[in-house]
Amino acid sequence: MSIIIERKDFIKNNDRRISNSVIALLMLALGITTFGSIYASDKIYKKFTNSSFFVLKGVSIYGNSIINSSDILKSAKINIGTDGIASLMPDIIENRIKSQLRYIQNVEVKSDLLNGQLIIKVDERKPIAIVAESKEALVFAVIDINGFLTEIITKDELSLPLYKNLIFISNNAKSINKWNIDNITDSDVDSYVNSKPVNLSLNVISEIRSIIPCVYDEISSIDARDPNDIIIRLKNGLKIRIAEDRIKEGLIDISYWMINPKVQNIKASFNYIDARFPGAIYCG
Repeated sequence: MSIIIERKDFIKNNDRRISNSVIALLMLALGITTFGSIYASDKIYKKFTNSSFFVLKGVSIYGNSIINSSDILKSAKINIGTDGIASLMPDIIENRIKSQLRYIQNVEVKSDLLNGQLIIKVDERKPIAIVAESKEALVFAVIDINGFLTEIITKDELSLPLYKNLIFISNNAKSINKWNIDNITDSDVDSYVNSKPVNLSLNVISEIRSIIPCVYDEISSIDARDPNDIIIRLKNGLKIRIAEDRIKEGLIDISYWMINPKVQNIKASFNYIDARFPGAIYCG
């Protein structure tokens, strides 16, 4: 059998092969050109942003009232006048600050490329109490409302403005007095403050802030080592006694007692208010 290929079919098939080859070459050329452009653009961008025009010129820090700006800047590990601002990674800087400064709860870092500025906004934990076995202790743990340890201080530091008005919480856990303050680890004190008396005391503080907020600023100390007889001492010497099984109920009873017109003129003479038991408040 003979196969006859007409000239026009041969030319058509040949043209198709040439056309495909041309397209392939064009695609290859386009890819090389695109890659080259991207590579060149990246090189130009890096060279441009690493020029002296884009060197970090300054850092603005907002939201800090406890931690010094110099400490935040040091923990960020950045160099003004040296680092290229485009090379600074905000998330890395945020992690550095949070990992080194326990008072920092949240941090946000932004770059102002045109002005060569780094903007750091922080939210600080607010210290609410100091914890120790007694006020005669040598070392105290400072905590926030969630029981997070912010720092360890010595007895000599208690009179400083940041600490002198904090609530004192009595603890019966393992003492930290015998430890050298330079050798105390965060895990040691985290374990120390995570005790039942401390957690109960923080629960009492939260409930007081919610139910009778006018009393909150008057709290001097809380002793919850006996859960059946939690003692809240106020700055005027008055002792409030409540029990673990009716913290909220006891505080509600006291709030009604405080606004009772019959009590208004005589409550200052009381030494204690006992709201541990349902249906009655005892005073003396």
